[in-house]
Amino acid sequence: MLSAKMKNLRTGHMESVGVPNKNKMVKCHLKQYLKEVDLTQHEIEQYLGYAAHSLSGIISGEWLPSFEKALKIAALVGKPVELIWENGFRNKDIMHFLRVRAKLLKKLDIIEHEIEEKVVSFNGNGDENDS
Repeated sequence: MLSAKMKNLRTGHMESVGVPNKNKMVKCHLKQYLKEVDLTQHEIEQYLGYAAHSLSGIISGEWLPSFEKALKIAALVGKPVELIWENGFRNKDIMHFLRVRAKLLKKLDIIEHEIEEKVVSFNGNGDENDS
């Protein structure tokens, strides 16, 4: 009899789904939230790029998604990750993500400003040329 880990390695689900939820320390409330927003398991799997029935391991609490996938799922159901996966994602994980996101948004603002400056200099003295 193959262990669950070996089965998932053979079918390729381990990489795409996430990591095992050892001792079921994390409680998953995803099933409840999927019902609230009227989404099917299949729709979520398609959106995330999971193989068919891969999400069932997450819903049952056997597996935890990657933080990136957890954020996508949370956005789809409109709930924070810490409500969907109770005891699953530490505040430091969330804070790290928010810091990285803030840095990326700041870089994006700088790039947008540089593009605007180049457009203005391309147009000459800054006047818009509608002709």
